[in-house]
Amino acid sequence: MTGLACVQLSSSQIPRWLDRYIASIGDNPNLFDFVELNTALTSHIRSDHLCTCISIPGHWQTIRNFWEALMSVIDGCFDKVSTIDVYEVRTWLKSL
Repeated sequence: MTGLACVQLSSSQIPRWLDRYIASIGDNPNLFDFVELNTALTSHIRSDHLCTCISIPGHWQTIRNFWEALMSVIDGCFDKVSTIDVYEVRTWLKSL
């Protein structure tokens, strides 16, 4: 998803709509949904008809590949958080 000639890039050099979507997952994990990702893209395209995001190469396959990579990263983060939480609860219980 890098290298797109989107007219609105974030400081990470990815489309701003995508950067905002990724950031929103931290605030609202329920937004981690393929439909929400497509809604964010659609909203961006509607607000800026001249943006090249409308013609992302291999649009659906590119989006699907991105989603799978994002899912892998997010799942890994959730696993880490769950493991840390379980460890902390066990440690806390042992201290009682």
